[in-house]
Amino acid sequence: MENWESYKPNPIVSREVKELAMTEGLILEIGVGPGGGYVPEFLRYNPSARIILSDLSPTVLREWKHFLEGTLGYTHLLYAALNHCHLPFVDGSISVVSDGGGLNNTILGTRQEAVKEIYRVLETGGKLITGLAYISKAEEETLPRELRDRLKDEMPWVFETLYDELTTAGFKQIKTYVTGGWDTTDDESELADLARYYHTNIHLTASLRICTK
Repeated sequence: MENWESYKPNPIVSREVKELAMTEGLILEIGVGPGGGYVPEFLRYNPSARIILSDLSPTVLREWKHFLEGTLGYTHLLYAALNHCHLPFVDGSISVVSDGGGLNNTILGTRQEAVKEIYRVLETGGKLITGLAYISKAEEETLPRELRDRLKDEMPWVFETLYDELTTAGFKQIKTYVTGGWDTTDDESELADLARYYHTNIHLTASLRICTK
């Protein structure tokens, strides 16, 4: 929330979010977390956008409600504490599902289960916008074998691009953009700590996918 004013997304992200923000239907942001996902961009382009901010943590949602409603005056937004692997919405009731990092932080279930649920609740023609970070095949080959084995055992998600899961779920059109990347040099995370333990640096590819049901 403290980064609200300084939020500067990739130009590709801005272009895609701008188009999706104009939907007249519901937008569901999953795993909004303290970073807000794509909510800042949606409201930037369409202050009247009908958005449900969701997260596992009621505390996070209370903080967002206090900030967005009390400080910024967005009184029309909705908030839902939920597990995105079991969405409490009827089939075909959501126009856009927005994932600015929620899938990477799936805790109660798997990302594959979450993708199936997202597909179920989207209306026909509805879209999923998802940002992913992963270790590419080329980058994987540069890592020490012991580190690779540990990552595949302890953090398999870092190798997942979810493309197969998205097509299996039924998405008929998937647009993919490589938007950049980041590495673990100055990062403070479990992944970065593991990389430093093996005296190496891990580069992750950042991508954006727009998936149409």
